[in-house]
Amino acid sequence: MIRSLRARVVLSLALVTLAVLGAFVAVVFLLFRDRLRSELDDSLKTYATEVIAAVEAGSPIPQPPIEAGQLGAAILSLDGRVIDSTLTFEGELEPEGSGDGSGDGDGESSGEGGSDSGRENEVTELSTVDALLEAAASDGALVDLPGEHGTQLRAFVRQIEADGAPVVVAALAPASSSGSPADRLLVISLIALTSAVLVVVVIAYWVGGLAVRPLHRLATDVHSLDDRSLKRRVDVPGHAAEVAEVAAAVNTLLSRIDQSLQRERAFVADASHELRNPLASLRAELELSSRDADPDRMRLGIQGAIEETDRLARLADDLLLLARADAGNLKIEPISLADVASTAIVRQAKRAAAGGVSLDLMGDDVTALGAPGLVGRAVDNLIENALRYAPDGTPIQVSLWSDGSSVGIDVRDRGSGISPEERERIFDRFARVDQSRARDGGGTGLGLAIVASAMHAMGGSVQLISAEPGNTVFRLTFSRAAES
Repeated sequence: MIRSLRARVVLSLALVTLAVLGAFVAVVFLLFRDRLRSELDDSLKTYATEVIAAVEAGSPIPQPPIEAGQLGAAILSLDGRVIDSTLTFEGELEPEGSGDGSGDGDGESSGEGGSDSGRENEVTELSTVDALLEAAASDGALVDLPGEHGTQLRAFVRQIEADGAPVVVAALAPASSSGSPADRLLVISLIALTSAVLVVVVIAYWVGGLAVRPLHRLATDVHSLDDRSLKRRVDVPGHAAEVAEVAAAVNTLLSRIDQSLQRERAFVADASHELRNPLASLRAELELSSRDADPDRMRLGIQGAIEETDRLARLADDLLLLARADAGNLKIEPISLADVASTAIVRQAKRAAAGGVSLDLMGDDVTALGAPGLVGRAVDNLIENALRYAPDGTPIQVSLWSDGSSVGIDVRDRGSGISPEERERIFDRFARVDQSRARDGGGTGLGLAIVASAMHAMGGSVQLISAEPGNTVFRLTFSRAAES
């Protein structure tokens, strides 16, 4: 298989050119050959008419006109004897007795005709005479006859009465020969066809080289890139729209890769910072406990160390969950959103009661496509986020909804809302809104980022559909599971 685009284009153009010009040459050749045959038939009929008139008048066979080409005539008796002939090409008929210069009256007539032409005659095969006699049975027949040396003869044959005896008059001409106009046209056409295909191949190869040159430059630029030069962009040519489109797409991809790497580097830096703080606190608590002999203060230090350890564990769990969500390869299956939401409300009920906040489940059950663990974690994180900002004594509504092929969960709280500046980065990793409005600052900054990554991995989405004070609403959207 040819892998080069340039070679495939050249080969395709060559084959198309060969097919089109070959068909054209074939049509022209066939039309030209048919026209020559038609003209030959007309000449044979005209000359045969003149010969018949001469024979009926008792005159010698007239010579064919010069423009008629290699025409000839022969007069045969019904027993196959050649009475007279003016044929001038190979495979022609010879009148009886012409070989020794003697003969009867008809032979003298032939000899006279022969002396006028100044040409020698040769004896044809008997099969030609038999074919002429057989064709003479019809009134004016055009027939093809075999000649000598592989030639073909075309003849117009008619039986007439001459001096009271039936004779056969035949006008003959070569139908084909190595030097015929049709053969010359065919040779010239084949040479022209071959030349045209070669010219097309050369031009196509040259033009194809010009066309793929920008692609080669683009490939060279891309190969020269590495992780330290992703900010560099490939040149976008202004004269080749298709290549420019590819170059623009490559630049867009490079921008996305660069942004992704920047986010990953920022994530690693933020994760390192987030891990360092609880580790430093844990070390400080343990050092103080080790120096303090008071059992009560030692217990407080150990309790603080346990809390910092729990914070480290939550952060590690969140980082691991993000990595799994980014890796994909999840098992997607139908799940009941009512069951998931009910379970999440039960898990958060103690914390909600401590803050005087009620958790209300609303709407009818719907079945979605998702990974049960990730869906549960997403709902948990949204409820935790709502509990962190919901005022005391206000409800948090968890609503189930469906709309055509989509189903989902809305989590609504009565908090102070989210500012426009914070809305743009609310789902970024380690992003935190104004902590002065929160009940506590114990979050890792990964809760909403985990929700976004989990929903993306499952083919769903999370949206902040309202961020106004007293009406903050996050929406999870899933694909509806097919009914079994």
